[in-house]
Amino acid sequence: MSSQNTNALVAEALLPKRQRGRDRVDAILAAAIALFAEKDYEAVTMTEIAAQSSTAIGSLYRFFPTKDVLVAALLERYGATLSESLAEIVARASLLSPEAMADALVAMGDSLRPQRTVTLKLIDFPNDSMIRRQQMRDTFKDALARILSRYHDKTYATDDGAVLLMLGVMKSIWSFVPETDGQPQGFGQEARRMIALYLADLGDGAAPRL
Repeated sequence: MSSQNTNALVAEALLPKRQRGRDRVDAILAAAIALFAEKDYEAVTMTEIAAQSSTAIGSLYRFFPTKDVLVAALLERYGATLSESLAEIVARASLLSPEAMADALVAMGDSLRPQRTVTLKLIDFPNDSMIRRQQMRDTFKDALARILSRYHDKTYATDDGAVLLMLGVMKSIWSFVPETDGQPQGFGQEARRMIALYLADLGDGAAPRL
């Protein structure tokens, strides 16, 4: 695969201005996620992606000149979606009980599961993969620090033990059962309960502090 970094590859993608073009790009990326979830990078072809997204091959190459460019766009989109999802939860944190926060975090994990599974398979392809991994990790740690501080007087730093514990818990929940359909009965409820109990314990069982 190419040794170009992700940002340079993303810059090669055509970003459509019209809604019709944006809808087409969404369909292409959704098809790519489905195919990469089933196969390795080398096994997925641009022809398959075009067929699965009902896109003319010429149009596919117009948006994404190479498969590397398409994969870079997938990674970029996941990072942006993760950041936006976390920011939305952080913005509501002062209004959420521990139980509601646990629901929000687990629901976010469920909604991002297909993208995350594919991202983990593809993230090592550019030579800036370690940088991208660290950026995503830092984004998550910063959000968790803000969330935890809502339930306790302490202001948490991103390297605090509580933040690292929560990071590990969330990663374990997301990774323990990779496919939603394969989750044991009650898995989601138990995950929510574990997070809610921890958050409640931080505030001695009290409501979130504003």
